[in-house]
Amino acid sequence: MSQTILPKFIIIIDNDKDKSALPIFEKYKDSFNEIGFTYKVNYINSLTTGRNLGVDLVQTNLVFILDDDISISNNYVGVMSQSLYSLPKAIGVQASLSFPTRSKTRNFYSRFFRHFHLTKRKSKVFSSINGSYPNGIEQRLPLECEWFSGTNQLYYTDILRLIRWDENLIAYGDGEDIDHSFRINKSGLGKIWLIPTEKITHYATDVSRNIGYSAIFMREAYSYYLLYRLFGPKIQYKIIFIWSRLGFALLDLLKIAKTTSMKSNLNCNFEYFKALKETFLLRHDIRNGNLDEVNKRILQYSKVE
Repeated sequence: MSQTILPKFIIIIDNDKDKSALPIFEKYKDSFNEIGFTYKVNYINSLTTGRNLGVDLVQTNLVFILDDDISISNNYVGVMSQSLYSLPKAIGVQASLSFPTRSKTRNFYSRFFRHFHLTKRKSKVFSSINGSYPNGIEQRLPLECEWFSGTNQLYYTDILRLIRWDENLIAYGDGEDIDHSFRINKSGLGKIWLIPTEKITHYATDVSRNIGYSAIFMREAYSYYLLYRLFGPKIQYKIIFIWSRLGFALLDLLKIAKTTSMKSNLNCNFEYFKALKETFLLRHDIRNGNLDEVNKRILQYSKVE
């Protein structure tokens, strides 16, 4: 534990029913007398359920939500806590993610079709259920945000007890971070801020994520669900959503034309349209917030793959 300011408690929520994080808890639980350690297994295959479970165990007025695949600076706890206390009407803060270099062409394409893209200052959420993320290297002043990445977050505990993660979203719950933080931002309770001088590194892997068709279907079904949950049925939001789906399809076609892995890319394109069709057939349940059949299929497809 190399933080200049230590937390009072560390809560480990193990989203693996086989308790793969237990050895880490056993290794460190007696290493720091001034820190209380709690370990809890989340037996439901759901990141959102695990986060709500963790918040229910918190005994302090602030809570850091940290993924297990990030690295933070030695000053992270101190800098983020001070930022939350000092920024106007702040109820949540986040350190900045470091992204690899993106080509201007790819970033423009993503912006044009309202996919996830990088900007210098703006953090926006679109009805495509994607967002823009500030990535100005020279930026040092805190930026007011519309959403947070799920990787690292600091909130007042009362906020997270009032506005909880949506447990309709199972597994890693594609879009859960946009959904939760955007609802907090729109709640009127206060503002959420990005701290660009405090950076983290995210070592994302596919180990805990669905792959193949189940991942595509999850993204499309959950995005359609969140379109209605966050934006409602207005036609202008539907148009942006449909436009973004056209962009995904075109991107797959461009991959087919550009690469030699023709069979693989054709299969990916076929799976994307299959996911759109399946989402369309389940649209009435999804609009009404009933994800039982969607989630049943996500689990079924992930087992097959």
